[in-house]
Amino acid sequence: MKIMVIIPTIRPEKLPYLFYRINRDAGIPKKDFTIFSDIDTNRIGCPKMVNLMVQKTESDMVCFLGDDTCPQKDFLSIALEKMKRFKGGWGLVGLGDGTKRDLPCHWLGSRQLLPHLDYEFFHTGYKHCYCDNELMIRCKAMDKFEMAHDALVLHNHPLIYPSVPWDEDYERVYSDKYSKHDSELFKHRFDNNWRTVK
Repeated sequence: MKIMVIIPTIRPEKLPYLFYRINRDAGIPKKDFTIFSDIDTNRIGCPKMVNLMVQKTESDMVCFLGDDTCPQKDFLSIALEKMKRFKGGWGLVGLGDGTKRDLPCHWLGSRQLLPHLDYEFFHTGYKHCYCDNELMIRCKAMDKFEMAHDALVLHNHPLIYPSVPWDEDYERVYSDKYSKHDSELFKHRFDNNWRTVK
């Protein structure tokens, strides 16, 4: 089983250390995973970047990490063990961020989910927020979601660690404009069985 670790990137200076941590701490042989990063030069946003990157791979499994993450020991091997517990061995495993939240900000997902999710892990109508909420709720409805809090990927994010500075990208994606758009879209899609009705 091959895993593609995708990293949509807006902070390329963080990639060398992130690659090092993935390779050191995956807990599975390096032949079983590949790291794929792509820089979001036009700031199209994480949901669209994830969708484009998934389209470029045919790996059985996709692991999504942000460029502001720090994987911990055996994070992929632990997530894979959790994946095996699903009926058929496929689903979505949320990676823990140290907060104990049941929210898959980062995850390991099977491509077999895609036909049940309109072929997008993250719905590309979102600017940044709520796409992980939608993904979790839809996978839960199929009995295809579990959190693996011990598959730990620390998220070096100012909403989790106040000492992390708010750069211009954090400011943009959590702006009132973007937050309002994503909140309203989430409510609209929830009310319409995850369809966007014009």
